[in-house]
Amino acid sequence: MTDELAWRLPVQDLEGHPRYGPLLAAKIKEICGDSTECWHMVSESLRRSTQLLATTLISRVEAV
Repeated sequence: MTDELAWRLPVQDLEGHPRYGPLLAAKIKEICGDSTECWHMVSESLRRSTQLLATTLISRVEAV
């Protein structure tokens, strides 16, 4: 699987993946940093949708 393909998958499918789970977590951590508003948005997004695509989540995080 390529990175481009992985980011088009739902976050839920990537969470347990040995390569892409940690990469996604690191990307979100890098973007959110210490922003409580950003982490709240991540939490709310993950609670609302089990089919949330990784690219969609990253886009939302970058927008905050």
